[in-house]
Order: sequence, then C-alpha cells, then structure tokens
Amino acid sequence: MSSTKILSVVGVTFILGFLAGKWTTGKAAVEDVRRSSDGAFSLLVSLKFQSIAHRDRFLQLAKPVCEDVVEREEKTLSYKIAISDKDETLVMFLERYTDKDEAYLKIHKSGREFLKFREELKGMQERGEVDISGESYIETDLGFV
Repeated sequence: MSSTKILSVVGVTFILGFLAGKWTTGKAAVEDVRRSSDGAFSLLVSLKFQSIAHRDRFLQLAKPVCEDVVEREEKTLSYKIAISDKDETLVMFLERYTDKDEAYLKIHKSGREFLKFREELKGMQERGEVDISGESYIETDLGFV
C-alpha cells in the first residue's frame, strides 16, 4: 500500500473516530442530542395484574380510551398496549405525545373517556388488583419509532 493511501486511511479513521467520540461521550454529547430532539414526551407504564381476569377487565376499560385517542387527539403520536410474552399478567402501556404541556396534560388528561378509565383503574389499584409503575421521558433524535 502506498504512503498516500496509508495517510488517507489514517486521516479518514481519525476524523471518523473524532466524530464518533463527539457524539458518544461526555456531557456535551448528551446536551447536543437533547437540543436536536423533536422533544416528544413519552410515558412507559408497567401494570402487573393479580390475575388474567383483572388484566382482561383493564383491556375492556382501555378500549374506549384508545378509540377516543385515535379520533380526537391529533397530537398523540402513539398510544399502545402490549402484553408480556413471558407473563400474561404483565402489561406495558406506551404513550407518546408531541409535547407534555398541551398534548398530554391539557388534551389527553382532560378527555372524557380517559377520565372515566382513570377512575376505574384507580379503583383497581385500591382493591389491590393491579400494581402500576412508570416513568416519563423526553425523546432524543437517536433511533426511530
């Protein structure tokens, strides 16, 4: 291999290494990713039901909410329920909104179907039929949905 080709390969490798390091290490890289994000607000909620019957009741209660979200919430990006492939009493709820303040807090949380559903779900919690945990997130521009 000629010295020109070796220098070219080394140069390209150096530049790629520098760029990869800039985007994968350090606080500045994280801040860059957050700044370039579309800022979608996401909730990932895990529900552990005491029985399949309680899970099925939840699914019945959630259906009108899901239909209402599709019909009236233009700023909701995703609203999906999944059942674990390892434990049928474990359910995940993925919710994605264009933003937290308007799409989630103002529009979604004031929906008539959501409010009815939330009361029923609260009752299930109080009776010990389900344990709920979850986190909220601001999305970055890494990856895709």
